[in-house]
Amino acid sequence: MNARPLRALPNLLSSARLLLAAPLLLAIRAGETRAAALLLVAAAATDALDGWFARRLRAESAAGRVLDPLADKLLAAAAGFALWRWGDLPGWFLALLLLRDVLLLAGGALVARSRGEVPGSLRAGRVAFAVLAAVLFVFVVRARALYLAALAAGSVALAASLAVYALSLAAPGSARRTNRENP
Repeated sequence: MNARPLRALPNLLSSARLLLAAPLLLAIRAGETRAAALLLVAAAATDALDGWFARRLRAESAAGRVLDPLADKLLAAAAGFALWRWGDLPGWFLALLLLRDVLLLAGGALVARSRGEVPGSLRAGRVAFAVLAAVLFVFVVRARALYLAALAAGSVALAASLAVYALSLAAPGSARRTNRENP
């Protein structure tokens, strides 16, 4: 079987996640808990699968290194905003999420400009998005008994991923080396 057509699959999955942000926001706004939960699970699945396919098919690309984290950040920001505005998500958690994402995007852009390459994802970022998706899911389905634990786990994941990225971007060449070491 020719794997060449499959090489576009990771970027298609990231694009699908980008496209899920608006319907997820609208489902949360409308109070459609089941639809919002299903959209969030679908988005989290595309995040897990796009990187896995990219590594397995050796289809990693500069476009994918931009598209994947952009899709993560847009989806998380849309869901976070909607859950803050029309749900129970505290404003401080949304602010933490947005601050971390702005810092990561700015740092990545500076590194890309100075080194001429887009930094790849790290395991810490993939774990943080999985934890963040779980936090958002808890708030989508309004599992109030889990709110405090979800916020604690989410805060730790956001802070830890920011620290790992900052350390990896501060050392020349370390982001590339870390990517190879963390498939």
